[in-house]
Amino acid sequence: MKRNRNIRKAIRTAFDLPDDLDPSLVQIHWIGDTVLIEQHRGILGFDPGEVRFLCEQGSLTVTGEQLRIMELSESRAYICGTITGIFGKVES
Repeated sequence: MKRNRNIRKAIRTAFDLPDDLDPSLVQIHWIGDTVLIEQHRGILGFDPGEVRFLCEQGSLTVTGEQLRIMELSESRAYICGTITGIFGKVES
């Protein structure tokens, strides 16, 4: 897995491509009271104050109040509510 990540990074660097083209990187779009998480690997936990996602690089936590999962697919999730923060934890 790490070898594949290094190969993808070498290709992006060689062709001067932006990092957001890497499909293994999580993309986060926070607009008002909605967060779109793309390229996650699944949900680790959910309660109205916190939603935790598994990612290729580690985990991602969305915190807030009255959080709701509005849409969930294999790699995309829409979270709505009063969002107070988004935190990532990189696992080595």
